[in-house]
Order: sequence, then structure tokens, then C-alpha cells
Amino acid sequence: MESKKAIVIGAGISGLTAAWSLKKQGYEVKIVDKKSKTGGVVDTFVDKGFKAESGTNCIMVHSQKVLDFLDEIGMTDEILEIKSSAKKRYIVKDGKLLAVPTNPISALISKIFSFKGKFRIFKEPFISASDCDKEISVAEFTSRRLGEEVLDYAMNPFMTGVYAGDINRLSAKWALPKLWKLEQKYGSLIKGSFQKMLENRKEGKRFKTKIISFKHGMAQLPKHLSYLMKDDINLNCKVLSIDYEQGKWNIVTDNEDSSDTYDKMIIAVPAYALKSLPFPGNIALLLDTLNNIEYAPIASVTFGFEKNQVSHKLDGFGVLVPSKENMSILGSLFVSSMFDGKAPKGNVTLTTYIGGALNSELVEKENSELYDIAYNDLQKLLGIKGQPVFQKVFKWKKGIAQYNIGYDAFIECIDEFEQEFPNIKLISSYRDGIGISSCIENALAKVKANV
Repeated sequence: MESKKAIVIGAGISGLTAAWSLKKQGYEVKIVDKKSKTGGVVDTFVDKGFKAESGTNCIMVHSQKVLDFLDEIGMTDEILEIKSSAKKRYIVKDGKLLAVPTNPISALISKIFSFKGKFRIFKEPFISASDCDKEISVAEFTSRRLGEEVLDYAMNPFMTGVYAGDINRLSAKWALPKLWKLEQKYGSLIKGSFQKMLENRKEGKRFKTKIISFKHGMAQLPKHLSYLMKDDINLNCKVLSIDYEQGKWNIVTDNEDSSDTYDKMIIAVPAYALKSLPFPGNIALLLDTLNNIEYAPIASVTFGFEKNQVSHKLDGFGVLVPSKENMSILGSLFVSSMFDGKAPKGNVTLTTYIGGALNSELVEKENSELYDIAYNDLQKLLGIKGQPVFQKVFKWKKGIAQYNIGYDAFIECIDEFEQEFPNIKLISSYRDGIGISSCIENALAKVKANV
């Protein structure tokens, strides 16, 4: 019996995961990518014992499905879990680093919120739920439920750290899906959190979010998947034409002379790249709406210092900078405090983020200017002395998909498209979450044999 054939366009984490799953289901798989390497934005630069990540520095694992996937592909022994000493997080307030509360007692004595701000939080259970038929911003959702102080010194830096976005434009429904659902189902975030915890215990759901990386950096994941799929990957390969006939996809690429026919197609490229794919006019028109999905530009600056150059203990995950602090950086990760092997002995590694939706112009600056911006703010916050012994910049002019107000229209477009063409799936960070964990889960779910 002839095996079914599938083509995956895009060799980032989403595409590689989908391809592996399809092959496991018995498909003959072909992966194509116009770039010269796999992994998309995920890569690891190593020099002098320092590691700098081009994209994310870690994976926030939200379900057992991701750990099972990593085990199935043979990556379990390569996982690095975040150090227990690095779970503390800092917020900047009045130019100083304050530890984020981790329990009710520390929250009561924390200087992040005033007495008035803390009292406002306790009013949350008595505030009615938002209108489920109206999309509201993260800013409106947060200030209404928890007050302005939580908005300014909790939600603002948190959303900046995740999306590098504008909280006045990000959609509460799509950018905060768990909180939105809690409010809609239980009428309150506080009551909903307690109720959800009790329900999970009753149902035996006790998975605790894990933060992981890999022994040789984040690039180890796409490299390992690429090795498993090495006979199926076609790099520097451009799709020349796509046609749909009798329920199958006829595709021509520039590394073959004639079209090949596929039973299933997975599109795993960013939303802005969809317009470059040569779909027939009627199909391209259906996808045209997705070209309007915005992406926030982002630059990361990784420094290596000798440990004695930094006054702060770096005893945590990192620091986030609220917009109200009027600094140029969005935040900084204490990378060598998070995971072993990120810096040589006696040294530390810091990765600082610049740009985002509100400061997009900064990403256009020269690397030397970005070094100065990051260094100057870190010097104020962490008490740095002297020059770095290592530095590396990565820039992404279209870095992070923005789940802004109006995202309903994009989801409807995707759903309608896939209903009309059931043997094609759109997967990437613009759908169902931007993190690697979400991308893996989404890819696995969308390529099940019965969908």
C-alpha cells in the first residue's frame, strides 16, 4: 500500500515538530525552508565559554505533553532544569530592584504595592466579569479587576517580558487566555484560581510548570530534530507553485523539475511570510487577512562579565522594567544564574532586551549603540563596573507576534480556511501561543491523523 505524503513548509520548531509527528504516523514527509539552516529564530552562539541565545533562553513547559515529546525524541537526558536559586524575580520601582512576592505573606509586606494598592486587589472578587462578546485590552482588563498599581508594576512588565507589546492594544482574551477564561467561568480571578486548584486536585491534575533549557543551549532542540529528520529536510529551497486539485496539493520547488502531490500540507512560517507563498489567487485571498498580524521588533544584547564586576547578587531569574520607570531596556535575564554552563567559571552572563512595540525605533540602531543602551541601564540597576569581556547582539525586526485587540478576525480566518481545506494546517507562534512550549503542543495537536 502506497504511503501518504505530507509536505511541511518551514523548518522552525513548529515545522520540525509537525514533521516528526507526521513521520511517526506513517507519512512520507518532505520539509522545505528557503533559509540555509533549521530552527527559525532559535540558535545558540558560543564564544569563550559564554552562550548567547538568538531567541528565547528557555522553555516554560506548561504540560506533560511537551516533556513526553522531548522524551520520545531522545532529549530527556539533555534537559537542564532551572536552578532552584534562580526562581526569584525582580521588578524595578523607583530605580531599585524589588523581589516579586511569591506567597501571601511576602505580598503583604512587599514594597512593590502601596497599602491602597494591596487593598484594591482584595476588592477583585466583588467585581463583575467582563462582557464576553467584547474584546478589551490587557490594560483595561487589569485596571478594572486589580487596579492601577497592579497594571503598572505587575501586568505591564510581565506582558512586556512575554510579548514586548503594548498593554493598551494587546487583547485580554488572546494574550491572557487563562486569566480571561478564569474570569469568564468563575466571575473572579481570585475565586477562580482557588476553584481551579481544587478541581485540578480532584481530577488528579498536578502538573507544575517547569522552566528548562538544554546542556548545549536552545539550539540543541532544533539540531536534534533536524538530525532525526535529516533525510527529509530541503534547505535553501523555495516553493515555486502551489495548486489544489481533487483534494490534494501539487507543489513545485526549485530543487525539482516537476510537481509532486501531497495528501497533507503544513504551513509553519510566520504570518507575514504567508504572502510570499505562491498560492492560487482564490486561496491567497482567503489568507490575506493574516498579513495584518503585527510583530514587535526586538533586540537582545548578551554581555559576559567577571563576577566581581557586578555588585548585585544576581540571585534570581532576572529583572523586568515597567514602562513607568522610563528606562530604555525592557528587562534582563540573569542567564548564568538560571542554568549551568552559560558562562565560564568566575563569570556571569546577562541577556538584556530592547525595543518592542513601544520602542521599535531602538531596534534600528547600530550594534554599538545597543551595547551602550543596555550597558548604561544595567550599570544603574546592577552596579556594574568596567567593560564586558563578552558581548553579542541579535536583532529581529519582526520578532514577536502581537495578539492585539481584533485578533478574533484572524482566528476566524484561520478556522474558515482550514474548514474549506481540511488537509492543510497553519501552525506558528501567531496561533495558540508564542512560546516554544505552545508551538510544540500546537504542532502536535494539529497534525494528528484524525484532523
